[in-house]
Amino acid sequence: MPGSESGTPEWAPPAGGALFGSVAERQAAMEALRLRLAAMATRTKPIEGTTVGSTGSTAGSSSPRGASAGASPRSGTGGERRGRKPGGHPEDELGDPEAVAKSICLRLLTDSARPRANLFQALKKRGIAEDVANRVLDRYAELGLIDDDAYAQSYVRTKHKERGLGKRALAMELRSKGIDDDIAAQALLEVDIEDEWERGRVLIGKRIGSAMAAGPATARRRLVGLLARRGYSASMSYELVNSALRDYGVGDADLVETDDSL
Repeated sequence: MPGSESGTPEWAPPAGGALFGSVAERQAAMEALRLRLAAMATRTKPIEGTTVGSTGSTAGSSSPRGASAGASPRSGTGGERRGRKPGGHPEDELGDPEAVAKSICLRLLTDSARPRANLFQALKKRGIAEDVANRVLDRYAELGLIDDDAYAQSYVRTKHKERGLGKRALAMELRSKGIDDDIAAQALLEVDIEDEWERGRVLIGKRIGSAMAAGPATARRRLVGLLARRGYSASMSYELVNSALRDYGVGDADLVETDDSL
């Protein structure tokens, strides 16, 4: 244990053999001894992962890079340091799953309208129990914040007008979003046969000029494929394309594909 310059240990009692003259002096001496021992322990504390006396580790060695002298090691996970229970969700400040579910739904609905199935999947990914999720979603449906009928109708109108999607493609997209088949069927009634024909003609009219650069036969094949990908039936696709090509001045003989046109 280190001593003073005179060789007397720092914690030694006064010379002459007298311990201390009073209770107050004894208490003061013991406190001073405790502080000195604590300071000595700090100076001789080994770096984590080594032992005192091991090669390259001596008393008073510097702290690990990036740590201040005397700093206590960090303990616990990030969640514990912020006062949350391990595994708790950052939004779960009150430990109330229903409050968390409501917060998640409101944030998502603020961005855009969403079908119930989409919100349910979002809650499930956040670890919300199914009964809690359904209870919150039922309540929001009662308030009109969730309305699959209105969502489906708006989706059909928008996608049919902007992208020229046919009924079949619209039905597939609604199903992928979790919309009930009956609700989807009702929404698709807004797209009548004349609307579908008209959107198909507009779509072909925008593409036929560039498609004809590869020749009439190739143009026909590519335009039919375009309509098929947009959800138009095969019979409607061929009729629309053939009509557009005739209007473009293409005869039936020109629609035979050759090896050069492939």
